[in-house]
Amino acid sequence: MSSTNPLLGAPIKRKEDLRILLGKGEYIGNIKLSNMHYGVFLRSPYAHALIKSIDVADAKKQKGVVDVITGEELQKRMPPMILEDFVPRLWLLNPEVKFNIPKYYPLALGKVRYFGEPLALVIAKDPYLATDALELIQVDYEPLPVIVDAEEALKEKAPKLYDHWDSNVEYYEKKNFGDPDKAFSNADYIFSEKFYTHRCGGSPMETRGCISSYDPISGLTVWITTQRPFQWRDAFSKILNLPPERIRVIAPNDIGGSFGTKASIYSEELVIAYAGLKIQKPVKWIESRTENLTTSTQAREESHYLQIALTKDGIITGLKDKIIANVGPGYGGVYLGMLMTWLGAYLIHNAYKIPNIGIEVICAVTNKGPLQPSRAFGSMPPRFALERLLDIAAKEMKMDRVELRLKNLIDNFPYTSPTGIFHDAGDYIGAFKKCVRILDYEKFKREQEELRKQGRYIGIGIVPAIEIGGLSSGLQVLLESIPTYGVAHIRIDWDGKVTVSVPDVSTGTGHETILSQIVAGEIGVKIDEVKVIKGDTALCPYGQGWYAQPARNASAAIIAARRIKEKLAKLAAHLMKIDAKMEDFTFSDGFVIYNKDKSKKMSIYELAKVAILDPTKLPNGMEPGLESIAYHDLKVPTLFSIDVHGVIAEVSPNTGKIKIHRYVVVDDSGKPINELLLKGQIQGGMSLGVSNALSEEFVYDENGILQNPTLMDYGFINIAEAPKIEIYEHHVPTPYTATGGKGKGEGLPMGVPAAIANAVEDALSPFSVRITELPLSPEKIWKVIHK
Repeated sequence: MSSTNPLLGAPIKRKEDLRILLGKGEYIGNIKLSNMHYGVFLRSPYAHALIKSIDVADAKKQKGVVDVITGEELQKRMPPMILEDFVPRLWLLNPEVKFNIPKYYPLALGKVRYFGEPLALVIAKDPYLATDALELIQVDYEPLPVIVDAEEALKEKAPKLYDHWDSNVEYYEKKNFGDPDKAFSNADYIFSEKFYTHRCGGSPMETRGCISSYDPISGLTVWITTQRPFQWRDAFSKILNLPPERIRVIAPNDIGGSFGTKASIYSEELVIAYAGLKIQKPVKWIESRTENLTTSTQAREESHYLQIALTKDGIITGLKDKIIANVGPGYGGVYLGMLMTWLGAYLIHNAYKIPNIGIEVICAVTNKGPLQPSRAFGSMPPRFALERLLDIAAKEMKMDRVELRLKNLIDNFPYTSPTGIFHDAGDYIGAFKKCVRILDYEKFKREQEELRKQGRYIGIGIVPAIEIGGLSSGLQVLLESIPTYGVAHIRIDWDGKVTVSVPDVSTGTGHETILSQIVAGEIGVKIDEVKVIKGDTALCPYGQGWYAQPARNASAAIIAARRIKEKLAKLAAHLMKIDAKMEDFTFSDGFVIYNKDKSKKMSIYELAKVAILDPTKLPNGMEPGLESIAYHDLKVPTLFSIDVHGVIAEVSPNTGKIKIHRYVVVDDSGKPINELLLKGQIQGGMSLGVSNALSEEFVYDENGILQNPTLMDYGFINIAEAPKIEIYEHHVPTPYTATGGKGKGEGLPMGVPAAIANAVEDALSPFSVRITELPLSPEKIWKVIHK
């Protein structure tokens, strides 16, 4: 669908920024209700233990304490956490998969399976009183053997997390696409290596939070820091046994970041909702940073036993990947810790034409914390593995790394991979060549030799990384039990002001600005004359929520706006007494202007007054009002774009410290909605990837206790440590959205570790090192050098 929207792509500053910079943001911490009560969770100090008894009697007697809720109570009031509606139905794609579904309650019952698992909720009139009461709860634990390593968990005699399972395998799938065995038997070269991606993730500035309030008239209202209000409403309905019309879920007007961590169906929010329902008074819970790092933000831990087959000319003919993921206890509705790994396996080909692929996916439960979705959903570990192995292959074959990739990049669109992944449009080769040219690759290689003579070790890494820019409902319903169609309701009031309602939430990505910009440009009003209502199940149409704007709600908003324009044009023509269609008018500066005679124009305010307040002046057959609801779903399974990462980095052999001299990213977003906001997404995503690659790691001891659950210990880079990101555009519009654009921001971190690791190994090539593990911390690099 083509668009002549004059504001599409314009670098407009965010509407949201003023209220946030003035301290007037509307975050969940700012919400105050009368007679508010507070919930604090008692959490397990053990990673694996039987709960022999819980005595809450003394805590209930504490001054100010209203109630204490335990798993035993919840078992009588609700079904287990993981209902069928919140399980990926992957057996519909491959009937031979093995899938053990964890059975657990929002508060631990009988056993704890990870350090920090919630056992009880104390509700008090003051959060400090609730915290004091925690110390009065007596729990009799019987410690059990702990397992933190996924490969150890797979051994026959390993302690089992779930007694009714025959092993610690939550999910298993083995599948061939094409004939990988034949490709390997006929290969001129075969390369193999084990690669490990550590446990890291993304921790938003604002942690999770929830407020529940119930009254018999209006029902249950829950404010929650979520990406998906409607999915939470459905979860509350099915688990708390309430009809959906008796539940209102509201995402606060502002949410301080998400990175995917606010997409799961978590335990704590269900308990808070139940608490508000039970005591019929508002109950509030704000997650502490330690709780956040322990339960909400861990991701990515996988080992890849990767093999590739090539011809002597460097054509990749086959790939085999055995993936072992450490998913913690497998908790978390919708994702269960394993869906990210599954998707990453199906995207293993990245941007390359690989005709024969074999995957083996093994998701093992352990006593580490739950694995949650995070930005670069499932794709950082396979990108690291494949791009590292390609550099290794090129070196062994004495072939240039750039040449090897150019021989294998997808060059014809649309393209469907053997694993069924649809690539809609793009110029992967052109984007890759642009990055090579910007870094002046050939000149760098010449200078590199001279620098080595001076005792400086500088290397270069250039890798492509595909990013999902949209999913069809057909695929998303299968994976996450919720449709991905976009939906927008637009209404013009009698004063000419515009209201847009969408199921989206604002997580800091500028949704209000984007939707206002699109609708204002279509209808011809000022951006400030467009109000966006979002994330409220009582006020907004049903939809998934936050994800891939151009493919979803932005496209729906354009469709709805054009329907209103058609009505405005028809009404204007009628009142002007001319024969004209929408194409004969220009919508600008709040007016509908007749192109053939610019003196003939009417303000949208005038037209709105007639349409809403004076329907007697409407043409025959025209209904009163100016509003439209529109939907947009992809007609293809997926949209993909590409980012090409180019890194020049220097390594000190004495300390192992890495210094990034240049970081270039060549980005394809289809057609940007707002170039300024797009660059912000790129900067943020790349910084997250750099932090994941260089310094972050969740560290557990042999007893399954997280050793660094604070910001002081965990290892995020700060703004001074983040490299400058040079951003270059290489956009190829997609024909499958109303804007021509694709979602951007989700996958940006995924290529970062591979690009840096390739630069590091190139820098250290005189030392004959091989980089196979993350993170790229100074200690690990030093050990590799001095091994």
